[in-house]
Amino acid sequence: MSNDFQYRNSDLVVLNDRVISLAVRDNGNNKNASLIFCDNIRVAERVIYTSYKRVIEDFQAVGENSNIRVVWRERDNRLFNESDFHYAEITDEGILTEHHVLQCNEVNFKHAALMRAKILNVGYLLLAVISEVTKKMILTVYDTNNYSQLASALSLDDAVNTKYLRSQKIANANVVLLSVDKNNVYMQFLLTSGTLRNYGVSINEATGEVQARKLFDFALDNIGYHNCLIDKEKELIMITYSGLDWKNNNIYAAKQKLFESDSIRTAESLRVSQTSGDYFRPFVIKQNDGYLIAWEDACIHYTVIDSNLDIVKAETTQDAVCPGYILLAQKNDIFISCQIENLPNREFGSSFLLTKLR
Repeated sequence: MSNDFQYRNSDLVVLNDRVISLAVRDNGNNKNASLIFCDNIRVAERVIYTSYKRVIEDFQAVGENSNIRVVWRERDNRLFNESDFHYAEITDEGILTEHHVLQCNEVNFKHAALMRAKILNVGYLLLAVISEVTKKMILTVYDTNNYSQLASALSLDDAVNTKYLRSQKIANANVVLLSVDKNNVYMQFLLTSGTLRNYGVSINEATGEVQARKLFDFALDNIGYHNCLIDKEKELIMITYSGLDWKNNNIYAAKQKLFESDSIRTAESLRVSQTSGDYFRPFVIKQNDGYLIAWEDACIHYTVIDSNLDIVKAETTQDAVCPGYILLAQKNDIFISCQIENLPNREFGSSFLLTKLR
């Protein structure tokens, strides 16, 4: 492996008995970037695609069928330069079978600070983009049959936190999109005040028109990077987040009833890190009747809590050299992926890890 290569962990998917990790590789020497595929069966990485532009960002899986459906955006090296938005399908062997560039008639859409996406069962692809121009969230929908934009883009009224507009934004903030049912999505992002705003987003099945309604705000603490899952069985949202400090940071969890409009109460939150460290970027997954939360430090840390926010497995560590962008997926056991040997800015690591969690 060339020492010039640097990796950013992007997504983790289970398909056809494979645990598949997707990443962005910076090819070094100011040349270009590639999309990388590896799985738990073959150790070697596979290059899916190489961009003619310098930067690939926001690479993510948005749906699964017989193939993995993914989106990403590309731009030149200058921050907030116009982005191209890409949709593709990849086989479980890492072969690119379809690739389309998505067009948008919203002028402020292309100057993106951060993009998240989700495919709905009604055949629509939802893109949520933070516009660097308006400093607001813009939502638009595409038809996955012909990749055309449907209806007009919707710009939300909320001004987003300035952390989204920094070059190292992902260390401090996140946007979450979670599927609820065939045409509804749950969304979270940070406001300028640092409050975590929660939205319900719905897609009209006939027209593809997107609508959004505010649910609740979460402002119990200084919220940094955040992640969450929906437990449909218990009808709750489990939120995990890190604080804003770069030293002696902690990891927290909070819960809320699904589509509840009341604010989260103090009793509904918990510090889940039981030791002290410089802790960042937690990720949460359902495990049996509880919730496994993993986060990064000098090694991998994880714990398990229940729906009452009680600790059921004490904080445990697993060796990895400066892990970053930790992701979890379940196939018999819990698998974990991350980049390791991070650069000081925590954006890229010099190598890659995909393994079972002990």
